[in-house]
Amino acid sequence: MRYLPWLHIESTHPVFRSGSMDCLAFFPSENSQTWLRNHRCIWKMWQNRLTISIEEDPHNPGLPLILPSASAIELSVYIGINDLSYALYTEIDDSPIHYTQHHYYTDILGVESINQEILLNHSEIREKVKAIALPKPYQKLGVLHILIAKPQAFFSQIKNKSAHQIRFLCEEKKYQVCYVVKNSYPPEGMPVLVEEETQKVHFNELDVENDEYLFLISKEEVPLSSLSDLSCFCLGTYNGEESVRLKCKAQKFSLNDLTTHPTYPHKYILLREIKY
Repeated sequence: MRYLPWLHIESTHPVFRSGSMDCLAFFPSENSQTWLRNHRCIWKMWQNRLTISIEEDPHNPGLPLILPSASAIELSVYIGINDLSYALYTEIDDSPIHYTQHHYYTDILGVESINQEILLNHSEIREKVKAIALPKPYQKLGVLHILIAKPQAFFSQIKNKSAHQIRFLCEEKKYQVCYVVKNSYPPEGMPVLVEEETQKVHFNELDVENDEYLFLISKEEVPLSSLSDLSCFCLGTYNGEESVRLKCKAQKFSLNDLTTHPTYPHKYILLREIKY
């Protein structure tokens, strides 16, 4: 018994080493599972990628055993998440998933257009109506609604064709980065400026009423995937004129450095202390 893959659903995310959003998964809804079984389809997850296949006709290799009726097919796929901190590293509406759901819509027109991309941050937000129990440890983030308007034309053309692919593009978060240094250091050792080797990020002193720390913050927001590329160093002044590079380490940032901005509004930034 041989099966023909006809749909792949997956994701991309620049923060994850795999290139996919590893905490995101896709599950056919109950009604869709019924339709798939009735038409000799199977589905499986592999590395958080959902693949749906249909049984091949042994007498007509490359064609489905059961060709669906001519009426349009509406399938729905639940989108599950197993990390409730996803909004810290993914650009998406961060309303608690207990109260709202993200809904996405796509049409499968034919095998000639086999790749579709959906922005995870572009959804229709609805109030949560019905609780869904997904396999542990996933919770329902939303639903993907799929319309196949001409199923007979679609399934009769899958012979020698690649499976249709739907890919969710997940955008990474961007944050300002901030270095702080204790004012207790001798004046000649205090940085007056932080610079970055590639000049892609620029720092300014942040005016904060704080007698204990000096704050140096980036003017630009930095994507999380670019944090490892930052190569920062501190500059001080000699006799109030000449700039010199200080012997202190401006350590690299990570999501573990997430905190709130020291001044209002208290948005999230990444903050590290410069130590000598």
